[in-house]
Amino acid sequence: MSPTHAPDAEQEIHRLRAICAALNEGVIAVGKQGDITLANPAAATLLQTSVAQLVGSDFGTAIPLWRTGAATPCNAELMERVLHGGEHIEGHPGDGMKFHPSDGNTVWLAVSASPIMEGAATVGMVILLRDIRWEQRWEAAESQFISVASHQLRTPLTSMRWFVEMLLGGDAGAVSETQRHFLERVHSGVDRTTRLVSSLLRLSYAEVGQIRIEPISKNLNEVLAQVVQRFIATSPDHPVQATVAPECPVPMLLDEEIFERVIDVLLKNAAMYSAKGAPISITCLMHNAAIECTVQDAGVGIALAEQPRVFSRFFRSAQSVQIQPDGWGLDLVFAKLVVEAWGGRMWFTSEEGKGSRFSFSIPSQGMRQVSGIRLDVS
Repeated sequence: MSPTHAPDAEQEIHRLRAICAALNEGVIAVGKQGDITLANPAAATLLQTSVAQLVGSDFGTAIPLWRTGAATPCNAELMERVLHGGEHIEGHPGDGMKFHPSDGNTVWLAVSASPIMEGAATVGMVILLRDIRWEQRWEAAESQFISVASHQLRTPLTSMRWFVEMLLGGDAGAVSETQRHFLERVHSGVDRTTRLVSSLLRLSYAEVGQIRIEPISKNLNEVLAQVVQRFIATSPDHPVQATVAPECPVPMLLDEEIFERVIDVLLKNAAMYSAKGAPISITCLMHNAAIECTVQDAGVGIALAEQPRVFSRFFRSAQSVQIQPDGWGLDLVFAKLVVEAWGGRMWFTSEEGKGSRFSFSIPSQGMRQVSGIRLDVS
């Protein structure tokens, strides 16, 4: 840089630092080696420290960030994905991470990260931290309400089903065709509501980490082949190609039922939002000490504006509602929570009109065992 441009560059740096300092959200810049090169006052306040203590310290040790149920902080994963993979990560309340300051409290943060580029080279990353404790409290209260309401609804729904079935069976006398028509409509509605209540209960248990996961030694190739075979038996209109890379550990610790539930959610979505006969692929590869399984389709895709809400409860994209009006937008949320409970993560990429790729990971050592309630996962 020539001397005549140096003052302009310095002014620009001071201007950017002033903007950064004025932001209400925490901003941290991390160098290529993992050292914190910049932090604004909001970040220091969130992390209950000072800017002076943050700058120059190691990102992994100064700010250990934890996902729910994780055995180790996810800082190394963030650096791998952003610094080395060039990935842009957008944080949402549903993907909140925990930080434990010295006072013993828990700070919930939505963490976004992007690489800092100089030409074609990645020289660092910038991290945005947003306090989501109020969102977490609201979601906790909402989850508790859903759980209580779902439990209270199960008994009357079961009674309604029994009485309708007794009426249809003629236990209270002969039923005319008109009466049968209306009773069958009631029975169908009760069944649909019962399935919704079951989905809400599964989700409420998953949100508090109480879905039991019991991994045992299984052959990944065989388990995946069985899952695909069962799916094709019920959805013959879509050919499915499954591939497991040779480097993937076989056998490994898996909970077969839970694994099938996650794969089945992704396969059903891929089939539902793809044209009849469109192929679906499942690929399992080793990456960063984890097995990454990806379900890819060539369907309608998800609009860019809607993608941040994909893992939100009750969210359904405009395209999905047009194709399949029925649905509650709960299965993907459940699948993501279960994946995180066993020690993995779930993410996706999608382009409207071209299809989607939904991926999840399993640690190379296998799924983490989780105690809790063994719910019906069908």
